[in-house]
Amino acid sequence: MLALTLVLVVGGSALAVGSPDVFHQKPGSQKPVRENTVYVEWFGPPGSLNEMVLQADAVVAGRVSGSRPQDRQTRIATMVRTAVRLNVSDVFRYVPAHPIDSDELWVNTEGGERDRGDHIERTVAAGFSPLQAGQEYVLFLRHMGDGWELAYGPDSVFQITHEGVVTEGRSDVARGVKGMAPASFKARLWNLGVGKQGLRGRSPSHLFIVDARARFARASAKSGRRRSAASKWRTASSNSLICISSTP
Repeated sequence: MLALTLVLVVGGSALAVGSPDVFHQKPGSQKPVRENTVYVEWFGPPGSLNEMVLQADAVVAGRVSGSRPQDRQTRIATMVRTAVRLNVSDVFRYVPAHPIDSDELWVNTEGGERDRGDHIERTVAAGFSPLQAGQEYVLFLRHMGDGWELAYGPDSVFQITHEGVVTEGRSDVARGVKGMAPASFKARLWNLGVGKQGLRGRSPSHLFIVDARARFARASAKSGRRRSAASKWRTASSNSLICISSTP
């Protein structure tokens, strides 16, 4: 059988769709399953957890509660994609251009299952397991034209379990946090000084701009004048990371 590979470039990542297909019977189903594997060249993660946080458009924790098809049509083929619904519990970071102001977030992922009539077509991304309903994750996200996506592929996903943090990522950061106690992992994210915690539906008690704090201190010392906090925030909010803490 002739093996073919179709390479697509989407959102800065290369995606290859391989052939031939694998057929098998899905348990509990009368329809055979045809499985395709796609190979995605993800954005590479930076070298430290701090950089991973700062280079992502959002870092959140939450539990998967559902999914829906989110296929993308290109000039060459239809990319099978699935939007996963995340019930957000913690927001460690977001950028002002794409605020996280809801308890529900949809994240687009590669692959999914489609009923093609006489068979079920399952598309899977090589080296990456689909996000599972009912499971809790910490996700590093990037906002693309059609919504939120994983910023660094498998290195964006950290499953929270009773036994510890689980990840398929292969970066030094992923290896370093694998097996870590979830509370310790989340504490590291909060201790980076970026994020908002438990503030949905009420006003934050403390707002600060992480990227601008040192600059503000230098400017105040140089000018000998003190500007109001509100004025400082307005000055920097257009190009700085907005971070909110629940403690003043």
